[in-house]
Amino acid sequence: MIARRLHYLLAALGVLLSALLLHGLLPSAAWANDLDFDLPDGSGHFYKQANGQGGRGDSGFAITNDDGIPFWDAYRELGGPDTLGFPVSRRFSWDGFTVQATQKAVLQWRPDSKSVDFVNVLDRLHDLGKDDWLQAFRQTPPPFDTTPDTGLPWSEVIKRHLTFLDTSQPIKELFLSDPDWLHHYGLPVSYADMGNCFVIRAQRAVFQYWKEDVPWARKGQVTMANAGDLAKEAGLFPPLAATPEPPPDATRTSNPPCAAVPVRGFGVIWSEHPEAYDLLGCPFWPAQEQASEVAVQRFERGWMLWVQKPSQYPEGPRIFVLFEDDQTMASFPDSWSAQTDPVSTGLTPPQGKLEPQRGFGKVWREGTGVKVRERLGWAVEPERGGVGAWQMFQRGRMVWTPDPRMVFVLAERTESYQPLNVWRSYADTYQD
Repeated sequence: MIARRLHYLLAALGVLLSALLLHGLLPSAAWANDLDFDLPDGSGHFYKQANGQGGRGDSGFAITNDDGIPFWDAYRELGGPDTLGFPVSRRFSWDGFTVQATQKAVLQWRPDSKSVDFVNVLDRLHDLGKDDWLQAFRQTPPPFDTTPDTGLPWSEVIKRHLTFLDTSQPIKELFLSDPDWLHHYGLPVSYADMGNCFVIRAQRAVFQYWKEDVPWARKGQVTMANAGDLAKEAGLFPPLAATPEPPPDATRTSNPPCAAVPVRGFGVIWSEHPEAYDLLGCPFWPAQEQASEVAVQRFERGWMLWVQKPSQYPEGPRIFVLFEDDQTMASFPDSWSAQTDPVSTGLTPPQGKLEPQRGFGKVWREGTGVKVRERLGWAVEPERGGVGAWQMFQRGRMVWTPDPRMVFVLAERTESYQPLNVWRSYADTYQD
């Protein structure tokens, strides 16, 4: 009798726990306990180890095969975390290529060859004047003078640079053990004895042969330096790309509790798009949406958004410039005056394009230090206005425009109150 009652009790408890998990009232095992886990659709893996919190919390970076770009396959083929470290960025666009950073390298998808290569991170750091910093703090020598390469055919350039590997047989063996070493590491560009290690610097990686035990390597071991971490630390990545994100919807439980939640169109975006919550956080004072005159205009490579009363700040109307090249934004007070400024300057745009007018036109022409005109291009649709709405959140705001019916997410800062200034846009699907 007691055994039967215990059986029923355990069965009921199992049903209760299953229901709680199903409705997001308890965290899933993967979400709550694991530092990394497979994504449910089999397209990739989610890692929390390099989220800046020692793996605590829920955020991290997914590496996937989405959109036909097999970063997940390449990551595993190249040795995964043991060789490349953990992912330290989301996917993002860099110089026209889709890339994703790991601790030790930056993966780059090459659609021409349908292959994954490494970005020349060390060359970029050299171009940014970071060689002294690399040598002083990261035991990485500056590149040698490339004058001897002048006039040589490419095959001879490769041959000359490969002789640098002769300075360390252990590094040479590891370097050349990769059959595609040129695409993955680039050419060796310098070498140096740094005391406790011997270092060979390549265009895309740094190899260190350790002559004594250190906390991260044993004597006689060859390691690859964290080139991806170096690029991230040097500010080479867009802020949003380097910001950890929650797992995809399939492993997400529910939005964290907030004292107030947005409603109508803002509520739909906030609840259905985890990235919106991740960027903005909870509603802030005033905790309800506010009606306001708004205007919006589409450009070749982005948007301009005008809000009459974007917050309780005293400066009045504000113009937000939304760049599509890296999904960053800039904002400026609307200083256009009908009494002193022209509506437009009579420029002749290409066929089918428009010169922006009034406040949009003034910001577009002046550039205000961020090359607005060069980055946005010409307007492709007339400016449209109407009564819209805005709402403040912990790290930014949402703005709703009635024509077209859209919600713009404007994230101005990170959780640690560092400038972020990125944006997203969504179609407004809310129905009364």
